[in-house]
Amino acid sequence: MLKYVDNDVGYSIIRCSGFYEATKNIVLSDINNKAGTSFETIEEAGTFISEYEFESFKQKKNRILPQEIAERFVLALESSGICGSSKYYITDEENLGYPNFYWRIVRPNSNGDVGPIHADGWFWELRKWQFPPSHRRVKVWMPLVQDDTDSSLLVVPNSHLSKFNYITVMDTFGLPKPKLSNDERKVKGRPSSVKTGECIVFHDLLLHKGRSTRRLRLSIEFTVGVLIE
Repeated sequence: MLKYVDNDVGYSIIRCSGFYEATKNIVLSDINNKAGTSFETIEEAGTFISEYEFESFKQKKNRILPQEIAERFVLALESSGICGSSKYYITDEENLGYPNFYWRIVRPNSNGDVGPIHADGWFWELRKWQFPPSHRRVKVWMPLVQDDTDSSLLVVPNSHLSKFNYITVMDTFGLPKPKLSNDERKVKGRPSSVKTGECIVFHDLLLHKGRSTRRLRLSIEFTVGVLIE
């Protein structure tokens, strides 16, 4: 897993078509369970949430897969070969007692649905989430629905190799979150080339941010703890 992030740019894009199909079904079942719907496709479910239930699913806790579904996700992940040995584990930053996988929807042409540029490691530091010193963190992000001609994730290549400072601000739910100290306009992100059927694996300190496009985006993400050898 570390081979995907210990490079000059700080990330890698890998093809995972079988895992992608399994993930769509898992997330679809979670949305149907939580929204009380019976959609047959992830596109239909995502559009429904976007248009009618977006406020209900703004908080991260409402988008985390429940334990039973998360366990199915772990099995799909192991079968995919992306990470499936004792050297890896999926983190539980929310202290739920099981691996944390969470989906997110960004509505079309809605810049307010995405946060500022950041590194995921800042959240771990700021919120004092527990993590063993024997491991390193690696993020996995997969688009399930997006416009493949207009990337919905911006990355700042090489940024994991430099020191960026952040300040603490409060989000709309009263939780502390990091905000880049530098003028964000001077930190140039570029569209990642990750497509549906692929996932991007990136360094915990890589600067990145979501991006709203003309089409709905539905994605899933999780953090992997990798044993340092």
